[in-house]
Amino acid sequence: MLTIITISERPEDIEFGQKVANSAKTDFFHAPRANDLKKILKEKKDVILFWDIDHPHAIEAMHPLSISNVGNVVQTTGKPDKVFVISSEPLNTTPYIFKMPFFSHHLYR
Repeated sequence: MLTIITISERPEDIEFGQKVANSAKTDFFHAPRANDLKKILKEKKDVILFWDIDHPHAIEAMHPLSISNVGNVVQTTGKPDKVFVISSEPLNTTPYIFKMPFFSHHLYR
């Protein structure tokens, strides 16, 4: 069964993920930290991730929601199948997204 996971601290992102999962009649999980994401990914097979990429701590290496921490989980687990990065900025203003090997799609908040 498909699983939708939202990794974000923004209520609107969590609500969006829940609505998509409800519409698709599938499981939904909120992963508030990279370690939470890792636990969920170990148990789930087919996963779509909605990930807030432009939060204030995205480039702080030690932050639990940083690009490096979440990216490490994604790369080491070989999941999810699709990564939708969510941002409040147009895609052309966040060029670092294109360098992520797991980048699939961009959602403009």
